[in-house]
Amino acid sequence: MDTGIGIKEQYQASIFDSFAQGNISLSYGGTGLGLSISKKFLDLMHSKIHLESQFNSGTSFFFDICLPIQKKTTLGDRSINKTKQKVAHINSLVKKNILIIDETVSNHCILQEMLLDIGCHVLEAKNSLEVQLVLQQNPIDLALISSTMPDWGDFNLPVYIKEQSSHIPIIAISPSTIEANLLHFIDLGFDDYIYKPFNFKDVFKTLAESMTMKINVNHQDLEKNKRRDQSNANNFRLSNAYSKLIIEQCDLYLVKEVETLIDKLALKFPNNDQYFSLLQKFVSNYDLEGLTSFLKGDSDAG
Repeated sequence: MDTGIGIKEQYQASIFDSFAQGNISLSYGGTGLGLSISKKFLDLMHSKIHLESQFNSGTSFFFDICLPIQKKTTLGDRSINKTKQKVAHINSLVKKNILIIDETVSNHCILQEMLLDIGCHVLEAKNSLEVQLVLQQNPIDLALISSTMPDWGDFNLPVYIKEQSSHIPIIAISPSTIEANLLHFIDLGFDDYIYKPFNFKDVFKTLAESMTMKINVNHQDLEKNKRRDQSNANNFRLSNAYSKLIIEQCDLYLVKEVETLIDKLALKFPNNDQYFSLLQKFVSNYDLEGLTSFLKGDSDAG
């Protein structure tokens, strides 16, 4: 139920179109995308959204939806699966050198304790000079950097670290899920992000996937001078986080956004032209469903 001014009858047929707001946009602001996105989500779930409105009296929106009954699993099955996943993530992080750059003491302490508990070596830096010294004196496997670090002038942390060691995954520490957006962090030079409040399983999973991704890319870099064949491209897979981001935009049929995102990822993970060309082929054919199926299959295989 919307208790606003309602929608005039002549605008009701088009109100679910993108950027449509009837005749009130100049007075009330907004983008006119809310109802359009809601309609697309319901279309994906094989439902339709309807409205009843009387001008100056408000509007009612309603829909019917059928959802499958959740398959019942035993607590033991879930526990075993979660334990296997957790062990796999932890094993890939043991004895790794993790650099934490965060001015918030509580964040630093929590992350340090989590990482030390599973056998990581933790290093820290609080300013640009310390960052340079740590990178010069220690081999770093992964860097965790607060997304709210104070401005260090021309010293761009992600860019500097990539220039020193391009293989190091750089993970942003976001203060909350509200401010967490993977595409935003990609633009800033990060590979992925974690957010507060920290969930142990999610943190370990993100770090492990980022490191696995970089290891695969590194191996391809070493092999490219020896052998340039199709097998390297076939061995590359996007992490679940990146695949999910593309799939979310496919679900909303944001063709241009999907194309732009794939181009950015191709730059982030070079020497995988065949893989990203295949993704762009789906987009150029407007086959976003096919792209979604391909990425879901890729994620399952990983």
